[in-house]
Amino acid sequence: MNHSAKDLVTRLRAVIDTAIDGILTINASGIIETINPAGSEMFGYQSEELVGQKVNVLMTKHDETHHDQYIKNYLDTRVPKIIGIGREVMGKKKSGEIFPCRLAVSEVILNDRVIFTGILHDLTAVHEAQEEVKRLNKDLEKKVQERTNELEEVVNKLLRTNQELGWREQQLNETLNKERE
Repeated sequence: MNHSAKDLVTRLRAVIDTAIDGILTINASGIIETINPAGSEMFGYQSEELVGQKVNVLMTKHDETHHDQYIKNYLDTRVPKIIGIGREVMGKKKSGEIFPCRLAVSEVILNDRVIFTGILHDLTAVHEAQEEVKRLNKDLEKKVQERTNELEEVVNKLLRTNQELGWREQQLNETLNKERE
């Protein structure tokens, strides 16, 4: 299987461009070098608007203000805090909307320079489904409690009726016993 370098580049580009998750690369200064169509769409940008920008533009205020220091700390210490470890983060769309996503970051040494690859998966639908499950569970618990209360009332009514029937049976037996005497 002998593929030319051009063929391999074309194939890799096709895979990245058709991935359903966002894939971006940044340099050691935090500048976006590439972003695939899914990543651009996820954040509501055209790729040309992001390439050359600091990746911080895609982050919430807290991460935006600390990201440069995160990179510096990693490059100085080589102690990974997120690299090689996926985690949930909050992303910021062009519209300013904040949304949950899963981020996996890898370090790549390319021609003696460090770049970082981020793979992002939008978790909005997952979070919405989790909230729906919580809501449904809460509704179910409410219905179970209502049914439990209704059953308790029915059982108590049956017990009272049973008690009353027992009392009437006792009276009837006493009356029959008196008549037999």
